[in-house]
Amino acid sequence: MKAKDKIIQSATTLFLDKGIKKVNITDIIEDAGVSKMSFYRQFKNKEDILLAVLKQFFMASMDDYQKILDKKLSFLDFLNEIILMKIEVSKKMSKSFMEELMSMFHEKNEILDFLMEHQKKSTALFIEQLMQAKSNGEVGDDFSIEFLMYMMEKTQQVASDPMLLQMFDTPEEAVKQATKFYFFGIYGQRK
Repeated sequence: MKAKDKIIQSATTLFLDKGIKKVNITDIIEDAGVSKMSFYRQFKNKEDILLAVLKQFFMASMDDYQKILDKKLSFLDFLNEIILMKIEVSKKMSKSFMEELMSMFHEKNEILDFLMEHQKKSTALFIEQLMQAKSNGEVGDDFSIEFLMYMMEKTQQVASDPMLLQMFDTPEEAVKQATKFYFFGIYGQRK
């Protein structure tokens, strides 16, 4: 395995387990078994390696999303699969990582730019599925896409509120509750 891949793999494991702030470059170098010089040949700083980790992490999520799309499911089954995917992804994250990642939506930097771009892409894909469900009669004709877009933006603001994660023991529980509420409301998930 190349030094860059070792560094990304180690950084991913450490960030997800311990959070972003508790991990320093020395931790990553030692875990990856590479030299400091090897690290700095590949990455400028901690933010740079974090960005590489997030890009890889979100690319894998987009691949999983595409696999769900390829199943050609009903919209309700599609939503259920998306919820399960989000829950599985959240199981990999420590509470510290999730809190610190969500707080980045309040900071102006390259990581925020990446997160916002990823959010735009995933929202566009979801809207595409919603439009298809609307044309198939799986979603009411009177459902407003503009309203959904507004609510998705507000949901992101709520998700980045540190108080949300403090209500739960794990990110998995927070994601389960927020996602099910968002898609199914107080009635809960229907089979």
